[in-house]
Amino acid sequence: MSEVGEVKAAWMNRTRVYRGLNMRCSPGLHERGLEMLIRNGAPKSGILDLAAGTGAWIARLEDAEFRDISAIERNTAEFGLPSIKPLDLNLDEDFASHMGRKFNLVTALEIIEHLENPFHFLREIRMLLEPGGWLLFSTPNVSSWHGRLKFLALGQLRGFDERNFYSQRHISPLTEAQIRPLLQETGFDMIERVTAGEFYGWGKLALLSPLWVPLCAWAGRSAWGDAGVHICRAR
Repeated sequence: MSEVGEVKAAWMNRTRVYRGLNMRCSPGLHERGLEMLIRNGAPKSGILDLAAGTGAWIARLEDAEFRDISAIERNTAEFGLPSIKPLDLNLDEDFASHMGRKFNLVTALEIIEHLENPFHFLREIRMLLEPGGWLLFSTPNVSSWHGRLKFLALGQLRGFDERNFYSQRHISPLTEAQIRPLLQETGFDMIERVTAGEFYGWGKLALLSPLWVPLCAWAGRSAWGDAGVHICRAR
C-alpha cells in the first residue's frame, strides 16, 4: 500500500468490494446483517432484496447458501451478478403488485432513508411477505456519537443536512423511538436491533477519542456505528 493509501485508511475507511462488487454501505453493515439473519434463524430461500445496488449483498447471501433470491434495483446497468436480473421498479410507488409472488424474507439495506414515505414502503413490503415472513433493514444511526455532537452543536441531524439532501437524497431520518411504532403500525414486530459500521479510520478515531469514548460510555452501544440494523417478523 502506498503512503497516501495508508493516510487515507487511517483517516477514513474506503469503499470495499465483495466478489469484485462495490459494497455501497457503512463498513461492517453487510457482515452484521448476515450475522443477524443466521443468529435469528431467518429463512434461507424465497428472498427479495430491495435497492440491490451492485449485487454485493446478494453475493454474500449466496455464499452463505441463501437461495431463490430476487432483486429490485433502478440502476440495473451497475448490477453485477449475471445469475440474477433485477427488476427496475420505483420503491416510492406501489411496487408489491409487480412481483407476482410472496417471499419468506425481504432485505432492504441503505434505502429507507432515501424514500419519501417509510410507512408506504413498509406496507408494500408487508404485502410481499408470507405470514410470519422476515424483514431485515437498515437506517442511518442518527443517535450515533457523531450525530449527538452535530445536533448539540448545530441542531442538525448527521447525514440529513442540506448537503446530504442533494448529494445523497437523504430525506427520511428515523430515530429508534420512531422505528418501533412505525413497525407496529405497518404490521411488524421487532426482533433485534444492532448498530454497525464506522466510516472514520483508526487515526481519526484516535484523535477524536476524548469525544466519543465518554459519549459511548454514557449512551451505550447505540451511540457507536453509522447504521442501525433491524430484523423483524410480519404479524
